[in-house]
Amino acid sequence: MSKNSGVERVFYSSSSEVYGEPFEIPQNEMTTPLNSRLPYDIMKNVGEAFFKAYQREYGLDYTIFRFFIHMDHFRVMTL
Repeated sequence: MSKNSGVERVFYSSSSEVYGEPFEIPQNEMTTPLNSRLPYDIMKNVGEAFFKAYQREYGLDYTIFRFFIHMDHFRVMTL
């Protein structure tokens, strides 16, 4: 669709969760591997990979925003 409509750049909202468990603190996006294990995290990785592939194939520029959310040690997440 963007190829035929003249879109020049796409913005994608990703997440710091693509890094999985940190190997170093603070995390450095240039040296920390993508280490997703949960479905949400994996789908964010898939979205990023889609834009990288689309850029190689069609030249569409993109910007990925990886948002970080601060969580303290006392937060409990229930499923």
